[in-house]
Amino acid sequence: MVKSGLYRAEKVRYPDGVGCCFWKLFKDATDDDEGAGLCFDFPIEDLGNLKEIVVGLEKEPEKVYVPDPEYEKFEADRKEKEKTWWWKFLNDIEDIGIQIVPFDWDFRRFLVTRPTTMKNSELVYKSCRRFHFGPVVITW
Repeated sequence: MVKSGLYRAEKVRYPDGVGCCFWKLFKDATDDDEGAGLCFDFPIEDLGNLKEIVVGLEKEPEKVYVPDPEYEKFEADRKEKEKTWWWKFLNDIEDIGIQIVPFDWDFRRFLVTRPTTMKNSELVYKSCRRFHFGPVVITW
């Protein structure tokens, strides 16, 4: 294993070839947590390309960050909404969901995932508990 600061690298021979892994330890990692962090795996054949990119990155002039006006407006609107009592109320009860499922009767309680919306109306799934009683499903 090669170590430098919070970065680590390793080269391993697998049955299908040699693979490499770079990873950065989490800031609060201890010596026992050498494997805890964000990693990037790649075949040994790509090592030369990665070296060129790292050397090129040292010479590359940095670009100036230009804020996205649409995103800045979205964030400002969100912060304004967070101040209202309605937003706080919805945030407190967002984990409670009630559904009517007339053709899916069940009488069990177990862990499920349910969809919740994010920015741009994207759906993500959140683990929750569920009580399914006849045609009514309550999740929290």
